[in-house]
Amino acid sequence: MWFTTIITIFLVTVAGALVVPNYPSNSDHPFGYDAAYSTEPVRVRKEWRQLTIPQRKDYIRAVKCLHSTPGTYQDLVPSSLTMYEDFAAEHKLRTPFVHVESQFLPWHRYFVWVYENALRKQCGYEGTQPYWDYSLDSHPGELRDSPIFDVEHGFGGAGESVGPFPEMPPGLPTGSGGGCQKDGPFKDWTIHIAVRNFTELRDDRCLTRSINEKVGRNWCTREVEEVVKRQPDYISMYQNLQGALGPYDQYFGLHPCGHFIAGGPKAGADIYLGPVDPLFYLHHANIDRIWWEWQARNIEERTAEITGPLRPQPFLFPEEDYADFPDANITLEWPLEMGRLAGPVKTREVMDIRQNIFNYQYTNPRAQYEDGKEVTDGECPENGTEEFERKVAKLQERWERFKGGPAWGRARGGAPAP
Repeated sequence: MWFTTIITIFLVTVAGALVVPNYPSNSDHPFGYDAAYSTEPVRVRKEWRQLTIPQRKDYIRAVKCLHSTPGTYQDLVPSSLTMYEDFAAEHKLRTPFVHVESQFLPWHRYFVWVYENALRKQCGYEGTQPYWDYSLDSHPGELRDSPIFDVEHGFGGAGESVGPFPEMPPGLPTGSGGGCQKDGPFKDWTIHIAVRNFTELRDDRCLTRSINEKVGRNWCTREVEEVVKRQPDYISMYQNLQGALGPYDQYFGLHPCGHFIAGGPKAGADIYLGPVDPLFYLHHANIDRIWWEWQARNIEERTAEITGPLRPQPFLFPEEDYADFPDANITLEWPLEMGRLAGPVKTREVMDIRQNIFNYQYTNPRAQYEDGKEVTDGECPENGTEEFERKVAKLQERWERFKGGPAWGRARGGAPAP
């Protein structure tokens, strides 16, 4: 299974007492809940190309600011030197506990929101976390020319050509680049944090980028997104979002696609270190948008619907010690931990982006904006057409063939896979 190719055998243990206090003070967890959020205007998260050029540049400025700010995790992850890398450190420490299992979506929803708060509080960013709807770039020839890769007010293009790299799943088409970024605002960045799940060994390196148009055409499409949103329950939806976690020619899934259309080695293509690439946060904001749109199709029920095992299948993280980690299904009372970045909150507090600790919403990614204002409603012309429905049905049939793979063997009823 390709997933195991990106798991190293030296894993950290982060399990411990799981206590859910009241919302913590900002002095202890600087980017967590603040009562003032409830009095602020609703934060509107926009697709990257809906931002004005000054807004795009200001977001990039804030990201670079976070990477120039000293971090606070060096006693836990000595190779994390900046506040930006602290987010990668927190993600690294929790990777075996928040991937390929039921808290993946709520934990990452909280993680991206805390990151947005850090940009605003630490670096004076006045906007919101943008998202990247890669389905807008999924037609032949569109990905390379996407505004997301603009060298002046985007994230820069592909890196130096290095060919296939170890994190690539079996059968994944080779993209372009993969080495150090050659252009854009992050081409001179130095990443320090150790690779994979290591914590101490500092590994100074550049930010890498690989652009993979074929993966985008196959799996980052509007039709693939629609299959996710038509799943009947939470388990079916989050498993479909992740894909079969087998060879590429089975059912790759929208979440892996978002990483592998742009992720490079020791960066976005590494399950532990995805957050070292700034595109990680736009990708996961988009995943959050899709989850929210699935919820909105039956909002009363689905903002309270969550289930599935907390532990991933043991072979995915074979050296992890789950002895102190519950072998149970997630509930709305389950605490989502964020280390020093923000205090723990109950899962129920992140189920509705309009209330509780949150106060944000998403734009329609296909709406057209000028000078930061919506000028068209963004109707999707292919929705409901015979060709669109044919493609959706074909993808659903493919999912039915591959959804019972070993990675998901425990996800229904908690029984081990045969």
